Amino acid sequence: MIRWIISFLVLFSFSYGATLEERIEALEKKVKQLEEEIKQLKGETVEKKKTVQKTVKNLTNNPEKLVLYRPLKKWFKKLSIKESLWNKSDKIIIKMQFKNNTGKEVDYIKGKVVVYDKAGNPLMETKINLNKGLNFFKGTTIKPEEELTTDVEFEYSGKNPKHRFVKDTPLKDLKVRFFPTEIHYSDGTTEFIKR
Repeated sequence: MIRWIISFLVLFSFSYGATLEERIEALEKKVKQLEEEIKQLKGETVEKKKTVQKTVKNLTNNPEKLVLYRPLKKWFKKLSIKESLWNKSDKIIIKMQFKNNTGKEVDYIKGKVVVYDKAGNPLMETKINLNKGLNFFKGTTIKPEEELTTDVEFEYSGKNPKHRFVKDTPLKDLKVRFFPTEIHYSDGTTEFIKR
């Protein structure tokens, strides 16, 4: 009897897992199909993604000009008890505006934001991924000259004097820079940028 129950549970859990995977796969196909239909409705040609072409640009080509940016405001966010379930520290948040200056449509941009004092000493840094997510109304690609505004979060430690300095200093007295490291274009090409 016990052997029968165990075999039933194993068979049931296996068949349910396969059904769940099939459902997820079907949903992914449907989302891709809907994205293609939206592009066709907009009058854009639907192209199959090409294989990724890797291009490397050197710092002498001034890669910071590919994505223009500007910090807008800064604030400190204390961790609430509820948030401690998924966050591990307080945050310093800088609202920034980014502009696609590549001349091409972009899926997403990876990079890092670094905060310096006026003398140019690095104080804090964080990695970011700029993208529009899944937005059916505005599309998912970042068009040339399009601007995105996002909150860049830095993990704060009260024990670190550099972090305290950034928290207590007005934004106008800090230098904030964005360094792109990867630009993933909508045509399937990827540009890796060395520093």
